[in-house]
Parts: sequence; C-alpha cells; structure tokens
Amino acid sequence: ALPIWSLLSIFKASKYTGSQREVLVNRLSGVMDMKIFYRGKTTGQNACVSKPCSLLCLPKSNNSRTCRCPDHVNSTLLKSGELQCDCPRGFSMKNSSCVKEENICLPNQYRCPSGKCITSMWQCDSDNDRRSEEH
Repeated sequence: ALPIWSLLSIFKASKYTGSQREVLVNRLSGVMDMKIFYRGKTTGQNACVSKPCSLLCLPKSNNSRTCRCPDHVNSTLLKSGELQCDCPRGFSMKNSSCVKEENICLPNQYRCPSGKCITSMWQCDSDNDRRSEEH
C-alpha cells in the first residue's frame, strides 16, 4: 500500500479514530505544507512557530506542541524526548526542519531548461503563461 501522503490528496477523517476517510481534493502536485485556520480565532501564537518540528508539528494548549512523522517515514527519538523524522529524498535537515534542497526536483516535478522545478502537470500544457518557462 502507498503511504497516504504520496496520494497527492487532502482527506478528512475522524479525529478520534482516523476512520471514515474521505477525499476532499485530489491530484495535487507540489504541496509542501498546509495551514488550517479557525475563523473563530484570529489572533495568537503557537509553539510550532517558535520551535518547528522536522516534518509535522501539532500545536497544543499552553503553548506546547507534539512532533509527529507521516506514516512510513522513519524517525529517531532524540535525547530531549522529541521525535525527529528522517527527511525525504530531495530534502535536508536545517535548524531541526526538513528543507527542500536547491537544484533538486521532487519526483512529481519537471526541471525546466532554466533549472527551475515546476509541477509535472504544467509541462507541455500548451499554456504560454510563462509559469513553465517554456515558450
């Protein structure tokens, strides 16, 4: 089975059991992170801003947080008790976070002649909108 993060989709599921999974959006490409906002809360800070995790940071009450790794991603338990995820191919660890390496395209990307990585969906799409740098 493919890891859920490799399906290039956004799902919703029960926050208690993970069951009742439903696809909200699929065929995404190039999504690197997601921010979720609650309309009832318009101000504030959380611990993930000041102290990010390697891949997935879950803010908690009292300005604390929990670090987690996606399914099928190896991790290491640090002496501090924090969980550090192994960075995926094309990423390296910088300041305790996985950061995309320069000049390396991800598997779902195409390298333009300029060296820029674009989503594979834009390659040869007949659009002359310069987003793919191919004219």
